[in-house]
Amino acid sequence: MKKIISVFVSAIVLFSFGSCSDSDSEKDASDMDISSSSVDSEEKSDEDEEDSQKSVQSESLEILNNIEVYVLDCSVLPIEETMIDQGTGIWEDDIAGFDKGTIVTLFIDYGKHSYSLEDRLITTTDGQELLQTSYDTMWSDSDEDGSVWIVERIRIPGEYDIADLEFKLIYDDDYDTTVSKPLSNTMTFEELSEKCYWQEDVNPNWEDAEEAEMYNPIHRTYIYKIKGRYCMVDNAFGDSSGSKSSSDGTKIEYGGIDFEIIPLEGSIGSFIEEADIQVESGNTETYMWSEFHEYENRKTNDFIDVRICCKVSDADWYVNWDSLTEEERQLKSSVDDLIAKYFRYEARETFLLLPDGEGGTTRIECVCR
Repeated sequence: MKKIISVFVSAIVLFSFGSCSDSDSEKDASDMDISSSSVDSEEKSDEDEEDSQKSVQSESLEILNNIEVYVLDCSVLPIEETMIDQGTGIWEDDIAGFDKGTIVTLFIDYGKHSYSLEDRLITTTDGQELLQTSYDTMWSDSDEDGSVWIVERIRIPGEYDIADLEFKLIYDDDYDTTVSKPLSNTMTFEELSEKCYWQEDVNPNWEDAEEAEMYNPIHRTYIYKIKGRYCMVDNAFGDSSGSKSSSDGTKIEYGGIDFEIIPLEGSIGSFIEEADIQVESGNTETYMWSEFHEYENRKTNDFIDVRICCKVSDADWYVNWDSLTEEERQLKSSVDDLIAKYFRYEARETFLLLPDGEGGTTRIECVCR
């Protein structure tokens, strides 16, 4: 009897061991499947990341290679005339010991590609990075076809020849997408004036409709020659506005147009004197004229404020506004809206006059973008 029980127990023990052995085998096989799947997934992830990186590299390098860079001017000047220390993060101590500075003026044509770059900078042809800034001397815009351009004056401490420099475009350092371009292509300022412009809509219905039925654009350049140097002239509605009384007691409303003027060749900084400035208004309406109001020097540019004025205290549409018909109000909802319309038309007849440096006069319309 004991023998039979012993055999039975042995059988149970053997069965138990057999069951454990089968379970462990299944677990081991399962672990192997999971491990294999994990390896495959990691390999696939690595491949996807590599493919993504190659795609980013290919697309971004194509963009960088299609960007065109032209040299407009390269000037070596006394360091103080470069205004290098008027840039963010650059101080007098950074340029101590430099007697000369180099300003490179570039036109950068991005075409219709995105121009969101990680960085762009001038280096030497052997790849040496240089201290530089274009703070307050960089302008960008896009044309009606979507082409994007930048004009940039890059200031560098030290004396350099343009042949020893190149322009480095960095899309993303992590993806090693960097292109260096030689600074061998040139462009004249006359050619630049054809490329750098904004468009004013002179449709007469523009003021009275949310969307004009016709679009009648006129090119307005940013490039003007003033006192012998080509300049970037950027203008916009100024902060100066309000009302005052003239010498005869007439009340006038006024709105300012600000002109920011920075030379694109030679030194940076103020070079216009108040005696150089005149304002011309061709409007024959007796209640409207323009006047030069204020002149202020700034460190990297000249700043001129021309005020467009509208005589209102003896104008019927101003005095009797509440009793005017919609037609007499010219579809405007308030006196201020109608004054703004008159300002706009008066601006087209008003010019900022500055000497061109060759015996003539540069006339800049007082319309603004």
